[in-house]
Amino acid sequence: MFYGQIMMNGYLEDPAISFCAIGDASFDRAPLQITDFGQGNQLDQLISKIYLERGGGNNIQESYELAAFFYVNHCELLKSELPYFFITGDEYYYENITGASLSKIFGIHADKYNYNMNKISSSEIWSLLMKKFNVFHLHKNYKKQDQDEDILDHWVKALGRDRILEIKTPKACIDVILGAISMTSGARTLETYIDDMKIRGQTEERIQEVTNALKYVKPECHSKIVPKKINHKDLKHEQEKGKNNKTEEKVEEEELKENAFEKIYDLYFVQKFVRENLAHDEEKYTEEAIQKRNENEHKYWMEERFKCPITERMFIYPVKAADGNTYEENAIQMWLKFHSSSPLTGVHISQVLMPNTKIRNEIDTLIDPEAATKKSPKKKPKKKKYEKNVAVQQNQENKMTEEEIREWELALD
Repeated sequence: MFYGQIMMNGYLEDPAISFCAIGDASFDRAPLQITDFGQGNQLDQLISKIYLERGGGNNIQESYELAAFFYVNHCELLKSELPYFFITGDEYYYENITGASLSKIFGIHADKYNYNMNKISSSEIWSLLMKKFNVFHLHKNYKKQDQDEDILDHWVKALGRDRILEIKTPKACIDVILGAISMTSGARTLETYIDDMKIRGQTEERIQEVTNALKYVKPECHSKIVPKKINHKDLKHEQEKGKNNKTEEKVEEEELKENAFEKIYDLYFVQKFVRENLAHDEEKYTEEAIQKRNENEHKYWMEERFKCPITERMFIYPVKAADGNTYEENAIQMWLKFHSSSPLTGVHISQVLMPNTKIRNEIDTLIDPEAATKKSPKKKPKKKKYEKNVAVQQNQENKMTEEEIREWELALD
């Protein structure tokens, strides 16, 4: 129906379509699937190759930004006059693309694209995508209304209100996409597109839903985009020229980048293990604690101090390491099993970890202010004997002096 309606009504000339299936790179086995462009009968064959994975993680994010990254960097449009990019979903996108994600999904180094080595801002990717395509997000309501409003604002900040098409029923997707194409290509106005829907025999309920979805679309803001074709010969020449002009300082810088990438790659495996193997039988990692974190972390995603730099998720049980940074306990413990250096600074550190009660209390207060105010003040508990024994044992393992241990205890109290 979709391709046929475009052709029959003359919304576009000679269209070709690429399909993409998006999941969560943190949990799914097939978080990104992309087909080549096809026309007519080819489309059925292309879409039949998409694997529909079920299940997923406990969070409310999907890796939409990875799809955008692919079409920005790995999709060359030939003789395209009016390219479109429609992305459907009901959850948040991740605010950054990490070097670990690029390695896992694409098998590449982040610095290949001249982006930041450690992470790429998703807002930067969305901005580049909108220079290459006419981008629209079809937003289906999330099951929880208060969270849905926040998710919608998240997308509006990335793309602009006129690019957000709200729908209530999945079957309305095709009608809404056809409407956006017909209006921005200049083939129809909203009123004449509604006439097309009536000719197709659509119900009044469907027509009203489509009308509401398209009310913010501004056809005059979606001018023709002609993507620049990359001249690979010139690009290769520039790369070879750059290699010949390398200074010793440049070589040293590249070596540092390579070492940094290896560290990111290690962090990815620690991150994956921790996310998939949280010890649910321990009091601090109960299902309730994890669910509470997942439901509330999106509200405070801008608060970097509430995130573990390894898992990139809100803390459940934050601990402070000898490098002065705070990590999720399971994550830093896993890291220190295989490394003697800090995952952030690279300096040698001991394995002494202390609970960061200040951050934990701040998170508890943000998530549930009423419960936090009801808590009666407790006297500071005396240190138990076994804690001293643990410190002594760690001292022997890491060759720390008693004076260093006391300094740590005073600093973290």
